[in-house]
Amino acid sequence: MAVRCPKMQEFVQVVSHARRMTEAAGVLKMTIILRDKLTGLYYSATQTWCGEVVEAMVFDSLEEAAVMAHDRKLASVEVVLHYEEPRCDLALPITACLPDARGSGTTGQNPRKVI
Repeated sequence: MAVRCPKMQEFVQVVSHARRMTEAAGVLKMTIILRDKLTGLYYSATQTWCGEVVEAMVFDSLEEAAVMAHDRKLASVEVVLHYEEPRCDLALPITACLPDARGSGTTGQNPRKVI
């Protein structure tokens, strides 16, 4: 799956590397899920939000999760690398290439007004 946005491509490379390193270490089983940063709910296979990790849609790759969230314009979502030990969970933002919450179409950058 090709990623067109350079920042999204960089994100996918970083998190893919993290997954490979984790799997190579063989320490904990990891699943890849999406979580809404504002509500704490997880994205489910029924394309709704749920409160339990066990009900969350599990993605085969970090790229798949990031691209799906990007394509569906889930602006307040983050990719979560969820481990058997919850304190080891790692949340990664994907907002670099998503429109901001106001729908202005910016790329997640914080534009500054020059006076």
